[in-house]
Amino acid sequence: MTPEEKEEIRRRCEAATEGPWSRDNPPLDHEGCQVWPWDRAVDMEFAYAAREDMPRLLAHIEALEAERDRLREALRECADDLHAEIAHRSTPVVSMRPDERLKYERDMEPVYRARKLLEATDGR
Repeated sequence: MTPEEKEEIRRRCEAATEGPWSRDNPPLDHEGCQVWPWDRAVDMEFAYAAREDMPRLLAHIEALEAERDRLREALRECADDLHAEIAHRSTPVVSMRPDERLKYERDMEPVYRARKLLEATDGR
C-alpha cells in the first residue's frame, strides 16, 4: 500500500461523521434528531470506499505481520549466532577471572537485549 493510498483512506476517515455508527442507533444531529451517516456526501464516500479499503488494509496488515515475523526470525538467528561465537572464544563462565567475566557480559549484552525484545513481543 502506498503512502498516497493510506493518506486517501485517512482523509475519508477524518472527513466522515464521528462514530460509532450503528444501524439500530444512528447518530443525532445538533437538535437531537436521528441522522443517518449517508446524509452527508463524505459519509457516503467513506461507506462506498470501505468495500475496497478494507481488503487493501487487511492485505497490508498481513504483509506487515509477515515482514515482522521474518525480521523476528532473523533477529533470533543473529542472537543465537552471536551467542555461539562469544561462547566459542570464551573461557567457561565458571572459570573466568572477574575482568574476563565483565568482558563476556559486555559482549553478551546485545544477545540479552535481542532475546528480551523477542520475549516481550512473542505472540504478536
